[in-house]
Amino acid sequence: MGTEWISYPNNTSSYLGFHNLSRRALSYVYQNLNVGNVQSYAFSNLQPDTQYYYVVRAQNAYGVSEDSNEISVFTQSISTPTIQATHLEAAITANNITLEWVPGNGAYRVVIMNTTNFFNTPINGSDPIANPVYSGSGQQVIYNGATEIIEGSPFNGVLVENLQPNTTYHFRVFEGNGRGSETMYLSSTASGNPANFTTLGTQFTGYYEDISGYGAALKADLHDLLRETHTTEYSYDALWTQLRYTDEDPNNSNNIIQIYTGWSVPKSHNGGGVTQWNREHTWSKSHGGFDDNRPAGTDLHHMRPCDATVNSAKGNKDFDNGGSLYVDASPYPGYSGNTGNYTSTYAWEVRDEDKGDVARMMMYMAVRYEGTDTSYDLELVDYTNSSPSGQPYYGKLSTLLQWHIQDPVDAREAQRNERIWERQGNRNPFIDHPQFAQYLWTPVPQSATNVSQNAFTANWSVPITGSAYFLQVSTDSLFASYISGYSNYNAGTFTNKTLTGLDAGTTYYYRLRTRFSTDSYSIYSPLGRVTLASPDPVQTTLSIAINGSNVQLTITPVLGAASYTILASDSPDGVYSDVTGSGSFSPANVWTAPLGDIPRRFYKAYAIW
Repeated sequence: MGTEWISYPNNTSSYLGFHNLSRRALSYVYQNLNVGNVQSYAFSNLQPDTQYYYVVRAQNAYGVSEDSNEISVFTQSISTPTIQATHLEAAITANNITLEWVPGNGAYRVVIMNTTNFFNTPINGSDPIANPVYSGSGQQVIYNGATEIIEGSPFNGVLVENLQPNTTYHFRVFEGNGRGSETMYLSSTASGNPANFTTLGTQFTGYYEDISGYGAALKADLHDLLRETHTTEYSYDALWTQLRYTDEDPNNSNNIIQIYTGWSVPKSHNGGGVTQWNREHTWSKSHGGFDDNRPAGTDLHHMRPCDATVNSAKGNKDFDNGGSLYVDASPYPGYSGNTGNYTSTYAWEVRDEDKGDVARMMMYMAVRYEGTDTSYDLELVDYTNSSPSGQPYYGKLSTLLQWHIQDPVDAREAQRNERIWERQGNRNPFIDHPQFAQYLWTPVPQSATNVSQNAFTANWSVPITGSAYFLQVSTDSLFASYISGYSNYNAGTFTNKTLTGLDAGTTYYYRLRTRFSTDSYSIYSPLGRVTLASPDPVQTTLSIAINGSNVQLTITPVLGAASYTILASDSPDGVYSDVTGSGSFSPANVWTAPLGDIPRRFYKAYAIW
């Protein structure tokens, strides 16, 4: 136990005290310590499990009193915990995170969160107040407590609220012993501590408020929604009337716009003639055998007005790229026969303007019809000639997913969705939320786990199909370059991969795609993002100078440090708080700040990476 010479107002031996060895314990004896006109005084830095003795006497202008009776105090056994909390995990929504951890061997834990990967270790002797409603930025203590017993089982966790959607938050747990001025905190990191988690995007509302998840679970939820809200099933004859409304030309209310050509023709010009429009089953009825029957054979979400001869040319072919340009021999008057579509033996490539529309109609059909209210279970597959004998399949999945990205939803497609909702009762979810295509057919990154200074575990969801998942990892969100070995890493059908040997304090991005066949892949997933823990702050030395009304700290540089944090206290053994923002650095290791109302302060400097 050392004496802080500068902490006493008079630099004389009567204020310094001395060490005394006795058979009772190693103790520290203060002689004539002037504590002022107070009724209590806090001693710090004492030994645990030790008996201490003290006397008090008073002094005034007339002299000094006799010593009081001898008072004895036995310090409690308080020591720093030796095992840190580990394995932070989270249940995540758009605005809340339920954080849980495996406790270490402290009596309780303090949990701090931040929007960056930086944490000040709680100061020994402090007992911070916790608030689980996040202020929005910066460090905040969100938990200070011991293991709870809930319904007979131990629980170590906290619900954090007031978070922003699609935002990464960092968390760190510190084990502690003691309370009040006797607290002792363990500052080391551990497996999965610290950790960061990213909140979900904006929660679905309205029509989709009960929808969540990925892969098979999401597909099941969407199917139930589309089936239950498909309240009106039209006859095949009724489609003549309904398509006049759903596919009306927004620039000419007397016309409809045809699929595959974009030609605007009179609503009344319908039938089987070579220039007339008829009713096209985008999902050909022979791919499942539902004919012109309800519900699939008359579902407005895939029924489209189409030029009769173009419809015949398309036939029941799958959708894929390539083939020969299709030129229609009998276009509607005023239009060229160059349709922009390409055809081959088994496939039909639609013109660019219709690629996304077709993809989203086909994805709708594959989700709406699961064999629950029909005898057919429609599925997208990744090959052509998908239904030679009436199988309920349609291809080519990888091409349709690419078309979905290539041709985003436009205003006319969105209007058509609204009008079908009005007439039929259900909606096309891939128009409302295009990301559902990724959520179903690609492995979607989940929150990384086991995040340390040099490693993390990437986790992802299970898509509804695919022979393998391929992972890309980069420090560039645009993926102009890749981490060695991760330009197209084959993860098989595993749902996680641990990466090691990485750089501390670095942000890594990762994405995945599904392989359907040897040279065929899904679209890429949304990005996963993780920032690795930086090395713990390291205290460094400094010198202090007073320049007029400013205090100037010259910090001994630490190799590799990105910045420095300044802590200050009004007494050497008091609570130190972060005052970095009250001053400025110039140069990088010299910090200057106004003295303010407390000219005598005590400072510490820490190097940050």
